[in-house]
Amino acid sequence: MSMPGDQRGLPDVFAQIIGAIIDGDHVARVLELLTRRSVELFDVTSAGIIVVDPRGGYRVVAASDERADLAELFQSFEEEGPALDVLASREPLTVDLACADARWPAFAPAARDVDIRWVHALPIRLGSEVVGALNLFRSEAGGEVPDPGLGQAMCGLVSIALAQERPARRTERLSEHIQQILNDRGRVEQVSGILAAHMGISPGDAHEVLAHHARTSGVTVVKVANDVINGDADPRAIAATWRRGTEPDTVP
Repeated sequence: MSMPGDQRGLPDVFAQIIGAIIDGDHVARVLELLTRRSVELFDVTSAGIIVVDPRGGYRVVAASDERADLAELFQSFEEEGPALDVLASREPLTVDLACADARWPAFAPAARDVDIRWVHALPIRLGSEVVGALNLFRSEAGGEVPDPGLGQAMCGLVSIALAQERPARRTERLSEHIQQILNDRGRVEQVSGILAAHMGISPGDAHEVLAHHARTSGVTVVKVANDVINGDADPRAIAATWRRGTEPDTVP
């Protein structure tokens, strides 16, 4: 794992993310990949991305794991937390959540409840606008603050993934991207729930089964989820593929 400020892993991340965009991977997959790689690069526990919905409110568009997803969703519902402060100030911030109850009376205790005790949030910019925040979480307070240049580079990758359009269409396209991301996340979560019920495992483990099937099939997780919902793929076959390709005790 790269230590904070160690940029040796950045070229590989750039190549992987830009390659995914060029190959036409859906924005939802690119952003999820980016949060997972952020965990490695910044030596944090989890990561998530919140963006402003041009139609109003805030939307969680990617999270590296369930813990980050819960923290980001809470911010979007309560309209309180590091991402919203970054959107207002347009500057990065670092906060020890053990000392943040006065600042965020709802978010700070909720974050600690899911074992998040430290956050570093960075603004995501499109031109002169701040349209979102990349949130890096740790389960323990303290540690090095990520290198500003590395953080800016990762946020730049998020910007590339979010909008590839001319400025005149940027707001419209961003809104479309966000809605599509939310739709795709909903389908993936729905199919993960189906697999979890069928296999008797947790939704998180079911997502790994789904991702494994997508990798072995050479398609995206979203494509597999859509196929299951449309009746073009059988969840039992997906479960069987996982069992054939893993040790018996990999998934409870």
